Formats: sequence, structure tokens, C-alpha cells
Amino acid sequence: MFLIEDRPTTTLAPTGTRSREPCVRALADEISLERRAMCEAPHRAEFERQIIRERKRLGLAKARQARKRLGRPPLQLPDRARVARLHAKGSSWREIAAELRCSVWAARRAATAASDPRVDPGQ
Repeated sequence: MFLIEDRPTTTLAPTGTRSREPCVRALADEISLERRAMCEAPHRAEFERQIIRERKRLGLAKARQARKRLGRPPLQLPDRARVARLHAKGSSWREIAAELRCSVWAARRAATAASDPRVDPGQ
């Protein structure tokens, strides 16, 4: 199969102007160009991912150099003594968390910090 296009060729007519001759190209050439584009797409995507990684690495290095805090901010735990008092009174972790307006995890962490000196309370 052939694909016929009407476009100027590189040859010049005797008058010095470009002639408009039909340009014949094989349809197989079109298919091979499509295949080539499909084969190049993953490589292009990997190249873009490398660029993103490099930008991220440079941005983190710049932030560290400026001594900016990176990552999630530290959690403010509730008062250890108050958590221990409520827990000793028999309140559930949910009730303690609701009263202190914190998560159950934070309340339990504060209770652990109150009983274990090795745990950093985060305050």
C-alpha cells in the first residue's frame, strides 16, 4: 500500500520554482514511525522521572543547607500526668482522647512516656 501526498518536492522546476508533484511514501513507513514512537515513549517517561528525582534531590539539599525542618512536624502529646490520672480512674482510651482532644494513639503514647523514661514524649 502506498500513501500519496500532494506536497512540494525538493526538486526545482526549470523555471526555478518548486513544483507540486505528488509524493509517494509507503504506508509501511507510517506504521514504522508509529512503532518507533511507541518504543520511545517508555524511555521518554524514564528520562522525565530522572529529571524529577534530580530536582527533588537538589531541592532537599538546598533546604538542608538552609537548615529548614524537613518532614512531618512533631506531634504535641497531651499532658502525661492528666492521661495517667484519667487512665487510673478507669477511663477508656477513646474517652481519654475525646476529653483531651487528641488521638487515641497520642493518649497512649503519652501514657507510655509517663511510665517509661526511655520514650521521648515529644514535648
